[in-house]
Amino acid sequence: MRLEIFVTIAASVLVIAGGHAAQGASTVAAPVVHWSNEVRRAIVPAGPGGAFGTENYGNKFPGEAAIYMGIVHAAMYDAAVAVAGGYRPYAIAIAAPLQTSPAAAIATAARDTLVGLQPALGLTAAQQAAFEARYAEYLAAIPDDPAKANGIEVGRRAAAAVLARRTNEGPESADERTESAAGGAWCLGGGFSAGDRFARPWHSPAGARDCRAVPAGWSCRPDEPRLR
Repeated sequence: MRLEIFVTIAASVLVIAGGHAAQGASTVAAPVVHWSNEVRRAIVPAGPGGAFGTENYGNKFPGEAAIYMGIVHAAMYDAAVAVAGGYRPYAIAIAAPLQTSPAAAIATAARDTLVGLQPALGLTAAQQAAFEARYAEYLAAIPDDPAKANGIEVGRRAAAAVLARRTNEGPESADERTESAAGGAWCLGGGFSAGDRFARPWHSPAGARDCRAVPAGWSCRPDEPRLR
């Protein structure tokens, strides 16, 4: 799943830079850049002494931040492709009306996805309210016409499709998992070597999906993550 998301991010860059490849691609560049920055501020912390950017207010350090950023960019990508065309969608193919605002579509995809990732992102109520205010301000600058309404709907659908693919999957998920025929709890920690913290099944002696008798230092969940 991680690999798919990072490929999608790369494809998003192609949509932005490759105006010759997709008619109207140039119209999505500005909103993609704008909302990439807004999302980055909400996910990445300022860091020690503001090393990561004093404008940032997020809670996820580089490894986790990249995954959350990838999830939001996947939705932005599908919204951009719906409007500009030229590339294969990631989670959903949306037939956007001819009159669709790319700015409204991309902004809404970013906003809905980021909000949908709460509470895992750890934004406070004040931080989320500030993010919502910037989204509202951005939309207010777009003319109130059918193109704006269509864009909002496209963005909502793109976000919902990407979030649905993340159901029961956390950012700590391993790139690949296999179903456990013998049952057992899914655990995070330990691993085969120092620093290895991939999720993998742990089989309790009774084969039950619980967290009894797991190795010290492991954190477990009784529900298996769904494969997509």
